[in-house]
Amino acid sequence: IDAAEKRKAQPEGDLAVVVPLLESKSVAVQTASARAIGLWKLEAARPVLTGLARGEKTEGPLRDAALSGLVSLGGDETKATLKELAGDS
Repeated sequence: IDAAEKRKAQPEGDLAVVVPLLESKSVAVQTASARAIGLWKLEAARPVLTGLARGEKTEGPLRDAALSGLVSLGGDETKATLKELAGDS
């Protein structure tokens, strides 16, 4: 993940394998997965990140990582989600 942030490096192969890691019992694994999803532009996982960002029971570090992932994905959907979460509809 650090390489993706610093050098825009991306592993080869099917990157979607990281998505199921969001359901890990380890918050550290979940947060790393959420960040990676955004950095690797895995658009198909946007709904999962959005759900985590909105989730009332989502732990703080995971919510922060989900928001970071959404910001990395960018776009109008991210802007709308951030406005909604900020209460600025």
